Amino acid sequence: MLRDVSTRLPFRGWVYRAALTMLVLTGAFVVATFSSSQSSAEPEDRTPRAPLAPVVDRPVESPTPLPNAVAAQVHSAPAGRTIAHGPNMTVDEFTLNEPATLKGGNAPVRAVARLTITGDFPTRSLDPTVLVDDKPVGRGIAAVDERSISVALTDFPSVRSGSVVKYRYGSGPATTVGQLTLGGK
Repeated sequence: MLRDVSTRLPFRGWVYRAALTMLVLTGAFVVATFSSSQSSAEPEDRTPRAPLAPVVDRPVESPTPLPNAVAAQVHSAPAGRTIAHGPNMTVDEFTLNEPATLKGGNAPVRAVARLTITGDFPTRSLDPTVLVDDKPVGRGIAAVDERSISVALTDFPSVRSGSVVKYRYGSGPATTVGQLTLGGK
């Protein structure tokens, strides 16, 4: 009359152990989740915070962007006639492949002056803005070897001896390169 249950018991024991293990793991997960959500409501987290200082936007003058064709030639054109020079910089004049309008409403120009500053210019999220006498003249186009930047001077007749050249990244402080001297090296 007794049934042989020895063949079924190992299977039932395995199922019961697996179900019990899943129940314990689920309970541990719920407890861990509940306790971590409670820790963010501790009294020190409810203390009022000081308001943030208002952001004061300094107006940053932006130079007029160049047409893409002109920007590519500023980067790749061979050295032209030197107009001015200074410590670690040269202003040379080169001829564009085709006349281009550099400022809104002006007549197309054929010749452009390029200011090249030598130094260490690692790649950053912002291109440097080049300033001549504290006026932005354009965004520096970095050389492939990161040892110079070049910018087109759309108003190069205003370049004069003694003009101070600087560059800056964003609205940060400007780095002075030096003064220009008219004439070739």
